[in-house]
Amino acid sequence: MHAVKVLSITLVVILGFSTFNASAESTTADVAACINKNTGSVRIAKVCSPRETPFQWIINGLTGKSGPRGAQILTGKDAPELTTKNIGEIGDFYISTIDSTLYGPKSDKGWPKTGVKLQGAAGTNGSNGAAGSNGAAGSNGAAGSNGTSYVATTYAIGDPGPAGGKIFILPSTNGNTTGKYFEAAPFDLIGIYTWCSDTTTLLNLTGKGSGMGALNTGSMLDACTSGAGFSAETHTVVNGSITYSDWFLPSKFELNQMFVNKTSIGGFGTNYWSSSENSATHAWYQDFSSGSQSLGGKGGAANVRPVRAFSP
Repeated sequence: MHAVKVLSITLVVILGFSTFNASAESTTADVAACINKNTGSVRIAKVCSPRETPFQWIINGLTGKSGPRGAQILTGKDAPELTTKNIGEIGDFYISTIDSTLYGPKSDKGWPKTGVKLQGAAGTNGSNGAAGSNGAAGSNGAAGSNGTSYVATTYAIGDPGPAGGKIFILPSTNGNTTGKYFEAAPFDLIGIYTWCSDTTTLLNLTGKGSGMGALNTGSMLDACTSGAGFSAETHTVVNGSITYSDWFLPSKFELNQMFVNKTSIGGFGTNYWSSSENSATHAWYQDFSSGSQSLGGKGGAANVRPVRAFSP
């Protein structure tokens, strides 16, 4: 067997009438050939005769020229013209990571000042999802401090009231539908009074029962600028640094209960006005000597003992 010779060349080989090109685009290739021992001629063949010497060419192709630089996509926080115009080359693109805006391509005049938003506007909010299940109960908080205890005061007939007067009607008194205590001022107002400054007008203050004294007296202020109702309504008492200004002229029923308990209250004279009206010219009063209740002319004079009511 003949030894195989290896030649490494870079050329264009002409073999007889055939041409083998090792062009710039070729890569390394192996070519088998035979050299005639007598003539030195070369032929391409895989099998050589006894008169020929086999050898192999390893043909290296020429290195081609580098291609042009391809366009690149650059990134940064600001728009490219705000950073530097020297960034990138012609044909490049630039993406701002702040607002996802694409700029480019860069031209020989630099970067364009405006770009294309790659991120669309935010969509509308979706509807709320279903409420989640309740979490586990938390641990109990620390015990709070003890509150101030309060015990409602219970009064009896003749007991001192909050304003310093005397109790004369209880929540349990027969005919009392208000559920309140009634307290009489400890003294009459100084002097004697007509029922109202207007003695000829019907005020429709015909309420006579429990709780009507305050309503009647409040309405009397709309028509009366003086008199029994006006004086009782404007009466004030300060007791224990508290000012009590919720006094009124008692109704026919309330006035009679004050007579019933006059001994427990004390300090009474003879005739006292009620706030219960009978007609345009007359109203009810009571004689505290006999206990009789009668009609008196509104222009007549009588005593005034203000009262007030309060809840237990």
